[in-house]
Amino acid sequence: GQRPRTKKEALPPGGLPLDTALTPKAFRRGGSVTDRFGFAPIADLLEEARKYPEDGRRWAKVHARLAFPLSPLILLLLGLPFVITAHGKSFIRGLILAFFLTLAFYMTYFVGQDLGSRGVLPHAVGGWGPSAAFLVAGAVSFARLRT
Repeated sequence: GQRPRTKKEALPPGGLPLDTALTPKAFRRGGSVTDRFGFAPIADLLEEARKYPEDGRRWAKVHARLAFPLSPLILLLLGLPFVITAHGKSFIRGLILAFFLTLAFYMTYFVGQDLGSRGVLPHAVGGWGPSAAFLVAGAVSFARLRT
């Protein structure tokens, strides 16, 4: 057979036209991801939050910076009892359950951050509530683990 023909240019020089009413501004909802989850030193975040106390996003960012480093410990306490069981045949089931618990943790964590930054929840509750709830659940399940 013959070799297939290929175009020499994948895209035209002017790009592909796309008719849409969307603008870049429509995708911006209150700051970029780096503004929300940046790695600024905590002292700078506290200084900004104290300087502008009416801006709830700054306080939510402070609580997020303090609560987020506990995530690996919380997920370890929460997921390990489901993976380490006395029955070897349920290892895969425990791994899948731990994966879904991780998804649930991060979904509630980010929803809590969003609600705290918008003022629907107090900033401390939005930042620490999901972490505290999953930490208690993980500690209880870890304490009930039979060795």
